[in-house]
Amino acid sequence: MHILRNRKLALVIDDTEEARVIYCAALETIGFETIPLSAIPSPDFFDNRPVDLILLDMHLGDVDAVPRIKDITKYSSAKIVVITAFGCIEKAVEAVNNGASGFFLKSDPIDSLLPKIQVLFNNCKSHDVVETFLAKNEIIGNGKCMLELGKLILQVGPTGSTVLINGSSGTGKELIAQAIHNASKSSGPFVAINCSAIPEHLLESELFGVKRGAYTDAKQDRRGVLDTASGGTIFLDEIGELQPSLQAKLLRVIQECEFTPLGGRQAVKLRARIICATNRDLMQMMREQTFREDLYYRIAVITLRAPTLTERVNDIPILIEHFLAIYNRKSGKHLKMPNDADMNILCNYDWPGNVRELQNAVERATVLGTSDRIDIQLMLPAAPLKNIALSSTKFTVRDLNYKSSIDQFERDFLLELLATSHGNLSEAARLSGIYRGNIYRMAKRLNINIGKSESRNEH
Repeated sequence: MHILRNRKLALVIDDTEEARVIYCAALETIGFETIPLSAIPSPDFFDNRPVDLILLDMHLGDVDAVPRIKDITKYSSAKIVVITAFGCIEKAVEAVNNGASGFFLKSDPIDSLLPKIQVLFNNCKSHDVVETFLAKNEIIGNGKCMLELGKLILQVGPTGSTVLINGSSGTGKELIAQAIHNASKSSGPFVAINCSAIPEHLLESELFGVKRGAYTDAKQDRRGVLDTASGGTIFLDEIGELQPSLQAKLLRVIQECEFTPLGGRQAVKLRARIICATNRDLMQMMREQTFREDLYYRIAVITLRAPTLTERVNDIPILIEHFLAIYNRKSGKHLKMPNDADMNILCNYDWPGNVRELQNAVERATVLGTSDRIDIQLMLPAAPLKNIALSSTKFTVRDLNYKSSIDQFERDFLLELLATSHGNLSEAARLSGIYRGNIYRMAKRLNINIGKSESRNEH
């Protein structure tokens, strides 16, 4: 059924009548039509009801709604905002990972919810905010995985919760940590410590500080980063390299929110947020008993993952352009971007060192280049370029030329999407992140017949 509507429809799902009344009234002030419900409806509820927004209480009586979010996204393209009590931020982040668009604390004023809802329904504005934030923090990329990461950073930044960033080497974990710090708007400094680069006996004094006379060379008091980062953020990179004795001491610091400098007697209050990062499999390390399980669950209140470069192939040209501008400026050169054929090869290369490897490759090719265009042979001197070009299909030249290829690209994309989703527009919307009404309109514009049975999903 095709329904013409002037207003967006929101479901307010809460097990208390008072909450349903309050949230419905608030949403109606910004133009929503609302339906209050005390439980999550069955899938067939959505067949003839084009729902745009679901405001979902995290706990519906004894029912945990968070695991149900994945199911909802299978049959509805509605944006889901989870309502949570203070202290359940970890669960709210799980909800976002399951497909929710965001979360809202019950303790916050209801007026602060409405701007968040409005941003969700202004995709351009929302994307602009995230892209601008990422760019300000030198995180380059506008693909889906980076935008989702940016949204999550903006959400967890102000919470003050401990964060663990997982990711391969070279994926920019420190930049992400710095961005979380900046999103927190804290007044203190951002202090980074590489746990693998400092010997154990020095790392302890770097963290906790030293009182004069604590050992032979301790001629004066020296503050550690747990103290100097007061009011700010401590970033512990390569936390998986921390020795067992220091793991126990760090656990105590996080548990007690205080620490004692080496040789000191008086405890100092911890007033800094802790963010950790690793490229190690901490779960495996816990099984091998080389990383403390209790410490893991203290530092992994919120976990983020830095995507590899192969997961964000379409960001490679943007990154090359960004780094080329930097190294052209430093070297006083004016090298141009790679040609289409070379860019195709660069986008099909695996980049085991991720963004760091790509940055180093651009710097090397800029410094050593003698032609007017960046040389792929200098960027990948040891790679079998011919094999890369012939064997990989992850990226094609036409992706780079928007004007001449967009229709063909959209056609191929849409046909593959519809085949994968078996013509189900709700499933296609979930897989692609594209509003199903826009999928329908794209198909109509490209003269792709999605069939009468599938068109019933359009609203």
